[in-house]
Amino acid sequence: MTTAAETKLDITLGVPFQNSAAYLPDLLKGLQIQSHLPAQILFVDDGSSDESLDMVGTFAARHRGWNIRIDRNQSSIGIGAVYNQIAIASRQTWVQILDADDYLLKGYYREIAPYLSGSYAGIVTAARSNLVLLDLLNVAAGPLVPKNLPRRLPVLGGLATRSGVVYRTAELQGEPFIDPAFDGSDILHLSKLRAGGCFAYVRKARVYYRVHPSAVTSRLESVSPYRRQLQHHPNAGLLYRLDYVLRKKAFAWLRKLDF
Repeated sequence: MTTAAETKLDITLGVPFQNSAAYLPDLLKGLQIQSHLPAQILFVDDGSSDESLDMVGTFAARHRGWNIRIDRNQSSIGIGAVYNQIAIASRQTWVQILDADDYLLKGYYREIAPYLSGSYAGIVTAARSNLVLLDLLNVAAGPLVPKNLPRRLPVLGGLATRSGVVYRTAELQGEPFIDPAFDGSDILHLSKLRAGGCFAYVRKARVYYRVHPSAVTSRLESVSPYRRQLQHHPNAGLLYRLDYVLRKKAFAWLRKLDF
């Protein structure tokens, strides 16, 4: 079984998962509704003990023309290591890493297709979320962000999520993901990559980003490493420091109101 999606783009889509059976149906459905697809789809099971692996295997069997590959780590190596595992395994010019609890909205790859042949160092796409505040922020501020993303504007966590970043594979292999255990690590990592060239911001390509209630507490406890790294980061200007203040104070309080 397959769908009408036939246009293949020079992208590896990597999907790391571990005991993600509750979320994978939305992710898999999000792929089926696309009119364009990545040339390679790589699922990496990081030691699941639920039915996640079976779900992905069934999906791959139903879409044999999609160039789907499934790798499995017998025991967990950690999400950061899996991110880098996907980057190393990519055989395409571009690579995207979609967390298993996120999913793509309709028309995602159609919207980014024109940017893949340009000189952009990477592509950042917009977010929608179960967190009402993030949706409101995207509606209000998203249209104001220019297509050529300003280098000193931190967009992850507000206007976008890591799942919605499309990286040049060679650049990502040369700049591995840093420890994702603390809030802000994704922003610092992307700012390092953005220092090497212009990134595009594609507002009409959207990823649905789930924020979990447990994340509120963990982010409050893990934001301090973000501050320490900002002190040594050459491109961390005023907006990055403001982002830290918002995460430490305002965002934490507002997130509690959302749940």
